[in-house]
Amino acid sequence: MTTDNKIELTDALAFYFKNKRNMHAIDQIINNKGNPPDDFTVDELESFYVSKLNALQIQTDFWRFMKELWDKTWGVALKETPIDRTEQELSEYLEDGKNEMFLQNVWDNESFYRCFSSDNKELLFACEHKDNGKFILSFYVEEDSSYISNKLDLSNDWLQQPVKHYYRDSVSICTINSDGISGIEQLLESAKEAVKSIKEKLG
Repeated sequence: MTTDNKIELTDALAFYFKNKRNMHAIDQIINNKGNPPDDFTVDELESFYVSKLNALQIQTDFWRFMKELWDKTWGVALKETPIDRTEQELSEYLEDGKNEMFLQNVWDNESFYRCFSSDNKELLFACEHKDNGKFILSFYVEEDSSYISNKLDLSNDWLQQPVKHYYRDSVSICTINSDGISGIEQLLESAKEAVKSIKEKLG
């Protein structure tokens, strides 16, 4: 059962994150963009397409999982501390000609983010998968190529990245386990801290 503090994994996604062997096997199937070998038997061809279908299900489950994680962290924080904002159109989530919100790109980037405008400022809030089923938060706030993110009063949980306007929470980490994902409470607290600091700065 999915609750405010927990996200259950689908069977397919649980299989993927169970170990590195499973992750590697599924990644190989997903990365195989072409047709199966010509010397496959009909039965092998069937197995190939079933594997492709299962891999697509895992990608879809991952997209939905990342959205739910965003909703239960940044989404909750932005409801509790409202910032006057407008979400950008889906067509604006383009990077190098690819829509960052689409399933394949969320999978490839291991990141789900939403971007808003507020009085000529751009606000980006993201959830990221790092390694072996660990997830963190990140964000930035930009205005005319000047980053308000640099001027926020944040705890040491939030660390500036080499791209100096980009903050990543490297302390509060939630982790996948056999029952789902734990540690959402810590991520939520970090999200609340960041949103409150942003609102205070924006005035």
